[in-house]
Amino acid sequence: MLLRLLFALVTLLPVRYAVAQRIIADEAWRADIDVLRQQVKILHPTWYAEQPADAFDKALDAVAANLSGKSDLQIALDLQAVMARGGDSQTKLDLTPLLQRAQVIPIGFGAYADGLYLPGGAQAFKKAMGRRILSINGRNSEAALEMVRRYVAVENDYTLSRDGINWLRFPAVYRYAGLSADDTLRLELEPQAGQSDVALLYPMDVRRQSNDMMPVSLQPDVRDLRWQPTQSLYELFWLEEHQTIYFQINRSLSREMALTRGDSVMASQLPEFQPYADSLLALVDRHPGAKLLIDLRFNSDGHADDAIALLQQLLQRPVGKEKNRLFLATNAYTQNGALETAIHFHRNSKAVLVGTPSGQQPVHFHTPYKGLLPNSRIPFQVSTSRLELNKWKGNALMPNVSKPLYFDDFRNGRDPVLDYVRAQ
Repeated sequence: MLLRLLFALVTLLPVRYAVAQRIIADEAWRADIDVLRQQVKILHPTWYAEQPADAFDKALDAVAANLSGKSDLQIALDLQAVMARGGDSQTKLDLTPLLQRAQVIPIGFGAYADGLYLPGGAQAFKKAMGRRILSINGRNSEAALEMVRRYVAVENDYTLSRDGINWLRFPAVYRYAGLSADDTLRLELEPQAGQSDVALLYPMDVRRQSNDMMPVSLQPDVRDLRWQPTQSLYELFWLEEHQTIYFQINRSLSREMALTRGDSVMASQLPEFQPYADSLLALVDRHPGAKLLIDLRFNSDGHADDAIALLQQLLQRPVGKEKNRLFLATNAYTQNGALETAIHFHRNSKAVLVGTPSGQQPVHFHTPYKGLLPNSRIPFQVSTSRLELNKWKGNALMPNVSKPLYFDDFRNGRDPVLDYVRAQ
């Protein structure tokens, strides 16, 4: 599903072997560590310049010198903790393949403006869904996320809540981080009449089919556009009642961009952007007084080329020249090509940014090289370039109009950003 929701997608994964099992020998791990060291040194534009002298090498050496008694997953987590210190969310290990071999709690946490919730998960945990989480194993949600912070490349104040919740599904992770002494998470929930104020989350084996394992999720009572399921990279709607054009870009990728970069294989798998741009411009010309909202939330991939070309066309029309006509929606998931798009519109037009701050720094690393450590077979990626912005201050792209999403907004299927634009 290309559209990313505000909570980690629930993945039900089998228990394959115990966390403590060790397969990869010490020398093989040390060889992988050397490969990682060299790839970062060769590929990353400023990795060594932005850290204390020799800090990265010393941290890797410490991991290599302390392999004894640790599982493969613990060693991999130690390496990710080293990578996360660089503060570049695009340079990291992908531990999903390794984590899939361990235990998983089949739930999805969601971070909203008013706290942490469970919007979806296995039937066994249904009673906890839709209720605000006051504490996790005796710690408030902020403190619990701080426990897994070591694995998150925190670029600003909004990165941890975005990425930290993904680690809370894995007992091996939160046990190693010290959040729990066992595989269980004890949630204290906001009081609700007739309901228990405590929920216990625990890993489950999906190979055992039962009603408890059935996936369930809260469905908004009234679905606004943002909450409509979509499989498309782009969605274009004309909202007649509010004279608003709504253009959703879920990934900043297209056949045209892939061909420009010489990737014919990728191009064959992607739709063209230009037909959507042509249709949007036709709507703009047909309704010269309409507003235009370009939605870049949950868009974390790709490049800004198509959107920048579209802006040039919009600037030739009233919607691109007049105040309160052109709007861009952003949030913590607006990254890479989408973030560059928002910045370009912000700097070169009268576009109003509406939503919440970006979880990625405007001056950020991108275009990662993707590789595979030879022995552990763990995927990794290293940024190869950096977006430079003259006279930029601050480590987040801040909206002109703040419209945070509260859980009741999601529950009721309402989009505060779209509501704001409709009212203009």
